Amino acid sequence: MLTTQNNPWVKDFPILAADENGNRLVYLDSAATTQHPQQVLDAVLHYYQKDNANPHRGVYELAMRATDAHEGARHRVARFFGAEDDEIVFTQNTTESLNLVAYSYGLHFLHEGDEIVISVAEHHSNLVPWQRVAKATGAKLVYLYPGADGHLTAEELDKKIKRTPTDHPGYNEYQYHLDPIEHDPWQLTSFLTTLYDDYTRSEVQGKLKETFKKQYKLTTWVEVQIRYKTVWVISPAGIPVPTQVPYEYRIFHTKLVNRGLEVVIREELDADQWKRYEIFQDTLGGRPYLFNGGLPPGGSDGSGAPGIDYQVPAEALTDSEFAAIYKEAQKYVGTPYVWGGSTPETGFDCSGYVCWVYNQNGYDVGRTTANGLWNKSQHISEAEAKPGDLVFFKGTYDTPGMSHTGIYLGNGMMVSAGDPIKYANIHSSYWEKHLAGFGRLSK
Repeated sequence: MLTTQNNPWVKDFPILAADENGNRLVYLDSAATTQHPQQVLDAVLHYYQKDNANPHRGVYELAMRATDAHEGARHRVARFFGAEDDEIVFTQNTTESLNLVAYSYGLHFLHEGDEIVISVAEHHSNLVPWQRVAKATGAKLVYLYPGADGHLTAEELDKKIKRTPTDHPGYNEYQYHLDPIEHDPWQLTSFLTTLYDDYTRSEVQGKLKETFKKQYKLTTWVEVQIRYKTVWVISPAGIPVPTQVPYEYRIFHTKLVNRGLEVVIREELDADQWKRYEIFQDTLGGRPYLFNGGLPPGGSDGSGAPGIDYQVPAEALTDSEFAAIYKEAQKYVGTPYVWGGSTPETGFDCSGYVCWVYNQNGYDVGRTTANGLWNKSQHISEAEAKPGDLVFFKGTYDTPGMSHTGIYLGNGMMVSAGDPIKYANIHSSYWEKHLAGFGRLSK
């Protein structure tokens, strides 16, 4: 659990170490004014002591250093967001930024019938500008309400969609273009474990809110069609005559776009974090006991079958490369399965076992998942597979892509990390239905 005592970021803020009446300062007004870490204070001081000049306007040394400092900061921010340098606009503060978005985007693109969806928990800086834009454009300001725990949820989106005819009466038709409101809970758990290692629900509520807000986008618009209806008109001769009369047929559209949780996660993580995330995917976020599920007995080997007493043919061992791989793999036969394990000291899961064996034999595969090994491999057919290649399976538990891997021994046999590490026939009834392909690693 993250506390003020073990929080690694507290030490970066000198003011938080200040003594306030015998107590350490706890600051809760960041929405109004944020405190600055020592790194920022040092950078500002250095700039004013060494580089202070008018950027972009001078060609002398000091002005050039000031320009480089400003544009260097812009470039680093752009890389952080995956944007181009000229897409980053520096403002004085969050309030100015929100006003720029509201007035530049909102006044230009929003029209009568559109909806601006915000939560009742927003700060005034993200409320007043949208109130003014709604009044100027005729758009409607719609509020989402937090649940009992004070946080917005995907269920709130669903409730809002179902309230559409009540909230917007008087239309001839309501059309819905809705992506499903859903996510893979194991992706979410792997994401949170990557960011926080150990965490409690209360500690990650803010990140959950932020993540789901990026995942879903709700928009509405009004479509007006000119249609015709038949009315009976009395002619001068007193005879009823059917006549086609145009009228406006108004359709209210509601669209919910689900970008996909993993799309958002990919944007949030750097390269090293993404590798950790992929590994956690293989172990259900390091929390397999959540969501009424988890890895089946035997980890990603859900066969429940005992190991086979198997002897690799001497002919196969004449291949020195395979003989070395098999010598290492054979050491751990009978070792119990440990999810997330990747060394003899920790024990092994299926991908950890394969990664260890191949890394010990000069292959540089790192520590990755079954799906990661599949992506590193040259894909081959079963007819091409030989002892020392890898065999892959899908659907042995609920995870995207390849879920289990083993070392192919030839003759339809493999050794893999079930519980324990054991030999198995890949064409037995269980493995046959999950068999997905073969791969060959290169040094």
